[in-house]
Amino acid sequence: MEQFGSKSNKEVFRLLKQSINAIKGDLWNLNDAPGRRGSWPELVQDDNPRQALTVIRETISVYNYQNMPKVLKRFKMVNDGIRTELSRASKAYKDQKGKDIDLADCWDRFFKSRKNQMVATGHVFVNEAIEQMHTRWTQDPGASVEWNDRARAVRDALTELESHVGEIYMDDLELQDLN
Repeated sequence: MEQFGSKSNKEVFRLLKQSINAIKGDLWNLNDAPGRRGSWPELVQDDNPRQALTVIRETISVYNYQNMPKVLKRFKMVNDGIRTELSRASKAYKDQKGKDIDLADCWDRFFKSRKNQMVATGHVFVNEAIEQMHTRWTQDPGASVEWNDRARAVRDALTELESHVGEIYMDDLELQDLN
């Protein structure tokens, strides 16, 4: 909702680290792998795991950010504004056509569905990414001590990230009565 680049929505505008903001946009667009297009398989195979671990960490961070009380307050403010305008449009339609429609209800159902899909997308990506990285960075008896030490450090980082998967959620917004 509140992606980098807003020029007219100053009171709710916030800048995030560009990479986190890009991941947030990808998640809301329901892209399978957030971050640079098509780069996830290369990140998994890269001999330097830092960027892949960062994408996983930043994906979880998007949900941490969106669940912060101040951010939820802004989220609700934007959502209430959309719902209010749709309610006005519904009333204007009824005045002109004599038919009842509830555009705010349509928006509420759409937004709840999209939010739930966005959360599911994040869960699937993080869980699959952790699994892929575990597979890539398994102990290798034929590899150097240095490589196995790095693999152990990566697996430790993955275990830590795994402990944060439960932070991938968004509660439903409390909706104001528009009548």
